Amino acid sequence: MTKYLVKNKEELQEIIKTNSKPLNSLDVSNISDMSFLFSDISNVSYFDIDSWDTSNVTNIFSIFDGCSSLTTIPLLNTKNVSNMNSMFLNCYSLSSIPLLDTSNVTSMDSMFSNCKSLTTIPFLDTSNVTSMSSMFRNCYSLSTIPLLNTSSVTYMGSTFSNCSSLTTIPFLNTSNVSNMNSMFLNCSSLTTIPLFDTSNVTNMNSMFDGCKSLTTTPLFDTSSVSYMGSMFYNCSSLTSIPLFDTSSVSDMSYMFEGCSSLTSIPFLNTKNVSNMNSMFDGCSSLITIPFLNTKNVSDISYIFYNCSSLTSIPLLDTSNVTNMNSTFSNCSSLPLVDKVLFLDKSNNDFKRQIYLQMSQEQLQQTYNNLVV
Repeated sequence: MTKYLVKNKEELQEIIKTNSKPLNSLDVSNISDMSFLFSDISNVSYFDIDSWDTSNVTNIFSIFDGCSSLTTIPLLNTKNVSNMNSMFLNCYSLSSIPLLDTSNVTSMDSMFSNCKSLTTIPFLDTSNVTSMSSMFRNCYSLSTIPLLNTSSVTYMGSTFSNCSSLTTIPFLNTSNVSNMNSMFLNCSSLTTIPLFDTSNVTNMNSMFDGCKSLTTTPLFDTSSVSYMGSMFYNCSSLTSIPLFDTSSVSDMSYMFEGCSSLTSIPFLNTKNVSNMNSMFDGCSSLITIPFLNTKNVSDISYIFYNCSSLTSIPLLDTSNVTNMNSTFSNCSSLPLVDKVLFLDKSNNDFKRQIYLQMSQEQLQQTYNNLVV
């Protein structure tokens, strides 16, 4: 059978849109760009394109994006493809992927994002990939990840975000990665993390947010990290934290919120931190807090909220703090005098002696005046 030679991408899109010719009767050898070709065709489970010659294709960005009923992927020649961003985005019904030639691919952002039925990933040659942002985001059924060559990757934000069935992560070469924001967000079945090279990482916001089965973390090199907001948010099984270098960190808001099994915190260098909002919120097993340099902090609202086991706190510099909302709410084990001394920005040895001699009623009135 002689095939119909498609002149360009526009003609091919029109054929697909109007269903004017059978897909398996087309010669698409002239087409190099197949981006968005079948995107949002939500009522088709299989495209009969196995016979297509795609050897000249370089771009298949979002080719099957939104094909929510797609269950089988045709065998495509992808040897010259460089861009696979969002290739299978929102392919909700897809449970497996064929072996793809990815040797020339440089970007895989959101490649499998929202493939909620996907259970396995074939081996992928990722030696030239530089970005894996949201690559497996919301792959709820994925339980394992193959070994990936990530030596060229610089961005891994949300790479495994919401992979709630994932129990282990293979070793990854992350020596060139600068961003790990939300990398393992809500990986609720993950129990251990391998030791990654994080020497170039600057952003760890929400990195382990919602990893409620994680009990320990390795000692990462965090010397270049500036952002640790929500880093361990709701890691409810985490019992200890290694001694991280936090000398460059400016944001620790929500960092340990919901870490209800955490009993102690190591010394943290907080000289550059400006935001500690809800930093220890919900750390109900925490008994003591190490000394924190808070001279540059402006927001400590909810910092000790629901720290019901906290019995003492260091006297911190609150001279630049502008927000102290609910700092000690539900800190039922903390002596009232400690709360007053903390909240009074003008505290000194003389005032301390005065507060120590006050009755509980007087302290309560002083505390009430300070939190208004």
